[in-house]
Amino acid sequence: MIVNTEDLTSEQLSHSKAINQHYMRKSLDGVKILIKTENPDETCYNGLTKYSHSEILTILAGEDWTKKLEVPE
Repeated sequence: MIVNTEDLTSEQLSHSKAINQHYMRKSLDGVKILIKTENPDETCYNGLTKYSHSEILTILAGEDWTKKLEVPE
């Protein structure tokens, strides 16, 4: 699941796999944060979009999450 960084609640964090927010994957601009969890059906995640593994890999490969390397010619 992905939320705005400022909207991440302590309950969501406590049900995630991360020990704190500093260990969570953030978008390049720091606005969004990825929540990894074993139980996406916890009530604290109600209303959030749940992505499949392949969907989240596609999202994280996008320009908002992955810096493109420039190859010199």
